[in-house]
Formats: sequence, structure tokens, C-alpha cells
Amino acid sequence: MLKIMKFLPGINILSSSGGLYRTTALSYYCPMSRYTRAEGIILRSVRSGEYHKALTILTPEEGILRATAFGAYKGKSKLSGATEVFTEGTFFLYRNPVKEQVKVSDIAPADVHEGVRQDLERLYIASFWAELLIKTYGGGGEYSRLFRFFRRALGYLESVPEEELELLRLQFFWRYIEFMGMLPSLEECAVCGRGIESEETMYLGEGELLCGECAPVNTAALAPAARRYLLETAEVPFSRAREAAPERRVIQGLLGFSYAFAETVVGTTFNSLK
Repeated sequence: MLKIMKFLPGINILSSSGGLYRTTALSYYCPMSRYTRAEGIILRSVRSGEYHKALTILTPEEGILRATAFGAYKGKSKLSGATEVFTEGTFFLYRNPVKEQVKVSDIAPADVHEGVRQDLERLYIASFWAELLIKTYGGGGEYSRLFRFFRRALGYLESVPEEELELLRLQFFWRYIEFMGMLPSLEECAVCGRGIESEETMYLGEGELLCGECAPVNTAALAPAARRYLLETAEVPFSRAREAAPERRVIQGLLGFSYAFAETVVGTTFNSLK
């Protein structure tokens, strides 16, 4: 008969003959283990207590995962540099079912996305994306697809020229809205169902787009040129969406409308936009 004597970080097993031997074969793969690992990207990293960090991590298996990196604010901690926002890698976790707590015991970084963190405008853009994902609970499903989408977006954000950053903001937002299944019709009024002419303005309702006759007063407007841009780039890769870019004034107007739409859909303001 074999008796398991210890489960951290490997397994000490006492054999029937009295011998003791050690294995790590089940440490991270046993279904009953409290020790697991997950691929992830840190969306949020804030101080918790005097020395710890509270992390919000996007994972392809569980979506949004919250965990604590104990001691990460101590200067000599191995977790100090690896727990910065937008770090991507493998997270080694300990799950305490009694306290309903997840602890990060180690991280193997794959990419720290320094190009995002060291540029203020790119950092603001990524922070809005991260806040959007957190406040919408990672879209509610298809986490593997979302993880790939967000990782690819961070790669674009590091590499695109400065003059294309606003376009990338727009493309990420509207593609994420489509991913969540909340993309409104850009071609007909959500109230009366009337088709919208190409030069007609649409207006923001409660997460819907309305014609001028059905829209409430003092609501955000979606200009015809901005609406055409969204229609033209809805199903094309980002490289082609860049080629169809409208004038900057149209982009600016669409950004303002997008933020108003985001706050209407989510039902709250965004700290990253203040």
C-alpha cells in the first residue's frame, strides 16, 4: 500500500516496504491537486496590504482569474518584476478551496510587452482594453479565442506607428463588441426597423443604434462616414482596415462615440478614460 505523505511542491510517497521516495509527476497534473498552472496575461496589478499584489489575469481556460502574489512588493521577491501589468507567461498557482483564494507561487514570463508599458499613450490604450475585458467578465465565454485575440492586439499595439494608434483603438473595441455578441445593427433602426440611408446619421440608444426620429435628445451621434468605415472593415484583417482609414476628424468623432457606447453597454464609467 502506498501512502502520500506530502504534496508540496512534489510528492513524498511511503511504500509498503517502508522506503520513502519522491516524485513531481503529479504536482501540476493531478485533477485533485491544489497546485495548477495556467497560461495568462496580467490585466491588472495593484497593491494588496503592505507587501502583496492583487492580480487580475486573463487565461484561455478560465477567462478572468483573480489571484494574489504574496510578498511581490518586497524588493528581493522573485515575483516583484514578473507581476507587472501586461506580463504574459505561465503562472504556477496554489488554490485554497477553504479560503476560496488563489495564490501565485511562481511565474515563467514569456513576454513582458515593454513596448506597451514604456509608451504612455500605448499604456493608456492597453489599460482601457484591460478594463473593458474585466468589466465585461471576459465576454462571458470562448476564453481561448479571447486570449489569442488580446495577445495579438498587444503585439499590434507594440509595433504599429504612432499615427495608427487611434485606428487600433477603434478596431479592438468594435471587434470585441462583436465577440461579445453585442454589436448593434449599423444598417437599420433598432426601434422602427427602418433601413438607414448611406448619408444618414444614427444615434445611441440603450446599447442600440437608432434613426433620428426614434432617438432620444442629447445622445451621441454616429456620423455617416464613421458608420461606413465600421461597415467596410467589419470582417477584414487589421492590415486592410488601416488602408480604409477615414479622415482624422472622422476617427476622433468615432472614438468619442465608441467610448459613449462602451459606458452604455457596460453600465459604468471607465477609470482609464478619465
